Amino acid sequence: ELLFLGRSTPPALEEQRTTYRRIIAAMAGRPVVFRTLDVGGDKPADYASEAREANPALGVRGIRLGLARPALLETQLRAILEASPVEVRVMLPMV
Repeated sequence: ELLFLGRSTPPALEEQRTTYRRIIAAMAGRPVVFRTLDVGGDKPADYASEAREANPALGVRGIRLGLARPALLETQLRAILEASPVEVRVMLPMV
């Protein structure tokens, strides 16, 4: 998520792919789990924000954000797949 926070636009496919490759390399064969984007509530991102919600913790975040903004989720998943020469796991938050 740190890759997605503190910026006005989401990271491009190549930036994500490069970051994920570095993480996989640093893990040197150990298991890697990538968590998909979960912004909103306590972790705002202007490019992914929805209208103000009564309870942001239960609103459009986690996998609901990915379904509401499929380009964000699709780009992240593509970057993970393209960066992964080994098996990695993907965690979908708030399922």
